[in-house]
Amino acid sequence: MEDRPSGAASQFHALSSGLLSEDPVAHSAAIRPGRAACIEITTGNSVIYADLDRRVARYAGLIAELIGAPAQARVAAIARNSIDQIVLAFACQRAGAVFVPLNWRLTGTELAVLIADCTPSLLVFGEEFREAALQAAASAHGVKTMPFEGDAGISARVARAAPATAVPARPDDPCLILYT
Repeated sequence: MEDRPSGAASQFHALSSGLLSEDPVAHSAAIRPGRAACIEITTGNSVIYADLDRRVARYAGLIAELIGAPAQARVAAIARNSIDQIVLAFACQRAGAVFVPLNWRLTGTELAVLIADCTPSLLVFGEEFREAALQAAASAHGVKTMPFEGDAGISARVARAAPATAVPARPDDPCLILYT
């Protein structure tokens, strides 16, 4: 039986290879909470690890609220690069879901093919991609859609979501699907 650290550090432990076997955001928040975690080049917005960890926990809680038990459920996103998309990716990992970033340059018809293939439970989109996202989701059964922005968007709803703790994952569980 291995000894595990206590307190905030107990959210992770190192494998013999030096890799983390659990949540990398929680790990970084525990050892360097005030260090910059993400910077949006286009806006200059940034987030430190402690805030990133809190946002990831709330996003993971919202994912669980929206799609139930998210273990291996797909969460697709159509949006430009942003801190919110990074938060969503880590939240999927924390919730046990699979993050599927989709190319925002594709048409609704092209996106529909990818949606049919990855069968997401939730499709989150940037407002400028609403038309293509809704067109792509319309042909799929049971896909919930939600914008990042606005009163009904994930960014507004996440403030009311209960934070979630990390769901243990096996080393071979997928956490990301990339289409090339």
